[in-house]
Amino acid sequence: MVFAEEVGEEFADIAASEGRGTVLRVGQRAVYFMTDSGTLLMLGRSAIAPYSAGLGDRFQEFKERVAPARSFSLTKGILEIGDVTVVLSETCRTRKRSRIPSRVYRRDVIELARCTAVLLSGDSVDELGWGVLKNLESAVRELRRPDPDELVGSLLVFSGLGPGMTPASDDYLLGVLRALDHLGLEYSKGPVAETVRKKSTLISAKIVEHALHGCYFYVLDDLITALHDVFDAVMETLQQVLRLGKSSGLFMALGMLDAFAVYSE
Repeated sequence: MVFAEEVGEEFADIAASEGRGTVLRVGQRAVYFMTDSGTLLMLGRSAIAPYSAGLGDRFQEFKERVAPARSFSLTKGILEIGDVTVVLSETCRTRKRSRIPSRVYRRDVIELARCTAVLLSGDSVDELGWGVLKNLESAVRELRRPDPDELVGSLLVFSGLGPGMTPASDDYLLGVLRALDHLGLEYSKGPVAETVRKKSTLISAKIVEHALHGCYFYVLDDLITALHDVFDAVMETLQQVLRLGKSSGLFMALGMLDAFAVYSE
């Protein structure tokens, strides 16, 4: 029996009800689950999003005992996969989304954070990834305070491109969507979900679905908060963001920062 140390609020709500599903993928940093109703859930060392839970040091043991295509069940806060039982009880520390006041950011602050993210990323991005990033940046920088639908539409052209289980183009789009939500800028969500579903991976499409109802990776909120603070806080938070996947965190951060720049002072 494994006790979760941290549970995202959406995962907690789903775990409190009864349901079934299948293990979708076992990765180095997370195990991905799909409920029969089509909701993506994640288990890792920590709760990194509202639809994830963290097992701490027990995660390594847990992932070695599960495999793709295995069935799981949820019954009143208990996750069962074969002979593995994970307790997602009310005694667990539950991570919640933070409330961050909206503001317009200065371009110099954004550009410094952006350059720092690239420098800290080291060799995590291959030639294909940098090529995709160049196309994404060009699409965004050609626009001047665009209508949000115009901005999102220019990026959906690239959906599914780039390396990774969640392609780099979709990670970048997630960052842009987080920025738009933070700035209170509305966009049409239907075309986003439909396009990513058709052009990209299943896991990427499901992560985007979560984003469309306001569920993003917590560290993106932490980065937004840090941008209000001294630069040391920005650097520390960027290091946490970059731990998301091999390059996912970098592309999310750049997408968010580039979108802030488009609407900056």
